[in-house]
Amino acid sequence: MKEYFNLPEKVKDDHYEKVREEVKKLFSKDKSVLSIYEYGSVSSPGVSDIDLIFILRDEILDEGSIDLKDASDATKRLVADGTVIKMPKEVMEDIFYIDELFPRKLLGEDISFTQPTEEEKRYIKSVALIDWMPERLLKLGKMHNTDQVNVNHTLCTLHSFCYSLKSLNNILGETDESTNIIQLTAELRNNWYELDSPEIQLLRLIEEALDTGHIRLFDYFQYLKGEDLYFDNQLSLDLELDLELYPDCFIRFSDTQSPIGYRDSLKLAKDGKSFIKIPNYFLPHFYCQSIQGGRISNNISTKFTKEFQISLDAINHLYRGTIEKKVSIMEQNAQFLIKHNLSSGLIRFGFHF
Repeated sequence: MKEYFNLPEKVKDDHYEKVREEVKKLFSKDKSVLSIYEYGSVSSPGVSDIDLIFILRDEILDEGSIDLKDASDATKRLVADGTVIKMPKEVMEDIFYIDELFPRKLLGEDISFTQPTEEEKRYIKSVALIDWMPERLLKLGKMHNTDQVNVNHTLCTLHSFCYSLKSLNNILGETDESTNIIQLTAELRNNWYELDSPEIQLLRLIEEALDTGHIRLFDYFQYLKGEDLYFDNQLSLDLELDLELYPDCFIRFSDTQSPIGYRDSLKLAKDGKSFIKIPNYFLPHFYCQSIQGGRISNNISTKFTKEFQISLDAINHLYRGTIEKKVSIMEQNAQFLIKHNLSSGLIRFGFHF
């Protein structure tokens, strides 16, 4: 029997604007804060978080204050439980080389963003897809296996999953299954209390998302094999190993050319461990992340379950360069956090900090 908690809140239309105003009031005179930017979207009031990036000067006063220790409980809940992204101005200027975040200024100085070229954007999107689709499927698999269902967290994960699914649809073409998942996710997020048995619909949606996500990821694998976007020629690996993204949550790279169903991933779960099984064709992507040097790369390398080496000579140099630039920016972010004894706040790859 599953237990459901942290259900969508019933909030007034001005709830989010009041939180923004509180954040601006709290930090309008904080000399350590250069700017505050909001990113993402508030598409489902009562479910959506407010995602904030604090662009900080070198003279940081107090991490607790930056993590909203003096804010109201309502604001802490809405702003990712009081934890925000923290970075220097130089990292924020290059933010579009990490992902499409659609930042909007809330407070402070304007940031001049470096804009990638159209060709660079193509590679940034491809790198982001391989970064995030397995990770989101892994999260959904863990949610599928738990008896304690955090409803809001699950709905937010499904929303993030749909973002990756839409990106795949733009490349591969839409399917009825993917369109249905995107529509049902929006319906559950926006109309939870108006639906019949939303909990049952949520569990069914998780399974459908896992099923479609595995299929679309395999379709993308087949697509990449016919393009020169990832590799300049065909890749042959006989490696099978795991990468632990989170504690007890693993990507398993499998030596297979056959479709992988979501049940193939779910049946690997044991002793509290969760897995997402994907073709080892994607392994060089993560290996490339692990050999750049610095804290982030070193942490990734230690999370592989065995030592190995791959020649990256065949990887498209623009694709590899995109990974290298992305890891370099995140490493710059990490070193800023370390320098100022900040325990959290890394953009995107907080689980590797």
